[in-house]
Amino acid sequence: MARLAQGIAAALLVPASLALIGAAFSGAARGRAIGTWAGAAALTTALGPPLGGWLVDTISWRAIFYINIPIGGLAALFALRMPSDRRAAQQTRLDLGGAFLAVASLGLMCDGLITLGRADRISGFAELIAATGAVACFVLFEHRAAAPMMPLTLFHNRAFSGVNVLTVLLYAALTGVLFLLPFVFINARGYSATAAGAAFLPFAVILGLGSRSAGTLGSRYGAGPPMTAGACLTGSGFALLALCANDASYWTGTLPGIIIIALGMTIAVAPLTTAVFDSSPVALSGIASGINNTAARAGGLIAVAALGLAFGTTGASSIPTATLIAAYRLVLFVAAGVAVLGGLIAALTVRRN
Repeated sequence: MARLAQGIAAALLVPASLALIGAAFSGAARGRAIGTWAGAAALTTALGPPLGGWLVDTISWRAIFYINIPIGGLAALFALRMPSDRRAAQQTRLDLGGAFLAVASLGLMCDGLITLGRADRISGFAELIAATGAVACFVLFEHRAAAPMMPLTLFHNRAFSGVNVLTVLLYAALTGVLFLLPFVFINARGYSATAAGAAFLPFAVILGLGSRSAGTLGSRYGAGPPMTAGACLTGSGFALLALCANDASYWTGTLPGIIIIALGMTIAVAPLTTAVFDSSPVALSGIASGINNTAARAGGLIAVAALGLAFGTTGASSIPTATLIAAYRLVLFVAAGVAVLGGLIAALTVRRN
């Protein structure tokens, strides 16, 4: 129930915060504002892995949830001090049917991939077929709904469709790799939980410091070129990590790849978010940002569920080091291909200024 409450709160907060930025800024100023938003998120997130690792090592894993209490309280105080939006709000009903079908689709898809990773092919493929049917029902339901949670008219815009496909692919690649890396650090490299968390600091710091500047790239060159370049650069970082998978040194085997991935994501993220607003009506900016955020989370969820396919029937925490490194390399090469594919889709669908 607690995780359900967290999910509901995140669904209310993230799209609303981006919608406020979209309504308050336009042009180059919007790009800088979105870059600042992304940078602030990355910088605050930078403290999470090392602090969480330290709490796990010194207290317990439960302690990592305590630090969210003062952060949440501070965020609530800032929210209370924001000026109210006095524009007339349009009353719409909650799309409960669409929400149920969306959750069922993702649930069946993820559980099917997990089941396939356990070598239960019959059950796994059955769930994936059921997930395909649920997706079809969701699309049909949204087409007929009076107040759909995902208005299909938004996807009539080629740029909006392309940006969201890129989002799914890019965040699937990134989330899958970032989920697997701590297993490699701790089980294959012998890192403590604190050291494994600190290993991600360069990624978050580069993304945090560079996002505001990257936010202006969309205004200068159009959103397509930065997204394409950033996704392809991210893919090359994954490929470099794969080629250096047997190098146990953090400084030569891991850090260069993490830096390239961070630079690629820095170039891509702010223009990507800007393109979501530019390709959707102002009245639907909140829904558009919610769809894009869902695309990112769904891509990451599916990628993590599919990781078991790289390991076979053995969990990542108990397999031999050589097998873990082989699976790690496979995941990295797949992630590289997926990221580059996303960049190519952005090049074909998002026009220059």
